[in-house]
Amino acid sequence: MVTRRKFVYSLLAAGAAGATYLSLNESSLLEVSEVSVSLPGTSCNEPVRMLHISDIHVDDWNEIDFIESAILRGLSLKPDLIFLTGDFITRRLELPESYRTVLCRLAVHAPTYACPGNHDGGLWIAPHGGYATSGEICAMLEESGITCLVNRAESVTVKKRSFTVVGLGDVEAGEFDPAAAFDRTATGPETATVVLSHNPDTKEALAVYDWDLLLCGHTHGGQIRLPLIGPLLLPVKDRRYVDGLYRWRGRRLHISRGLGSLFGIRINCRPQISLITA
Repeated sequence: MVTRRKFVYSLLAAGAAGATYLSLNESSLLEVSEVSVSLPGTSCNEPVRMLHISDIHVDDWNEIDFIESAILRGLSLKPDLIFLTGDFITRRLELPESYRTVLCRLAVHAPTYACPGNHDGGLWIAPHGGYATSGEICAMLEESGITCLVNRAESVTVKKRSFTVVGLGDVEAGEFDPAAAFDRTATGPETATVVLSHNPDTKEALAVYDWDLLLCGHTHGGQIRLPLIGPLLLPVKDRRYVDGLYRWRGRRLHISRGLGSLFGIRINCRPQISLITA
């Protein structure tokens, strides 16, 4: 039997838990990180500013208004190139017109390139109510003026600097094909090759190819980080590479914590956009 005293204690405990959650949850507290890398062509030309955004995850927890404010903050950094590394949705595309309107701001400002993630379609998400392939999301991106690269590459010149942008399909989606992506890829001593691959675990499969900077997401930075324990939610095999800029086999790897989060929860792990200057 539940006594009045037990009932009151239960309410107080629930209230305390709720207050703790609200005080710790950082899902709406955007962080802007800025890092520098050395890429081919760096020494003889002015710096190029690259905006890296990942894991937007638009759904009931990650609303369009927050995504729009984050994108506007990113554009205020005046990027010359913009890179998006997957997971634009969590399961299905809702409010596509509003989403396109927000994403269009990116391509109007600077050349914008994207690759899909495991939530955007394919073998991993399809059994959970998602799309069978990433085609739906890539079509939405293209309609927004964003170049969606799925196992292919494009060249772009910015501030007299030459870049080759290589985009991969997601490995968990069953769409990862680096041989096709790097086929006839233009390289040279003054050309910087930037690779977009949602999952940082793909770096091992990409090691045999010629590239300078690999941009990834997928980890959410662990999403919940506890003292002495560290990140709780890490959907990767190699847990050494979670968040930020790393050196890896003579190259550079940048992993974004992302904008969105599963179930709208982030603790000691704020959502992030990154400016990479090269």
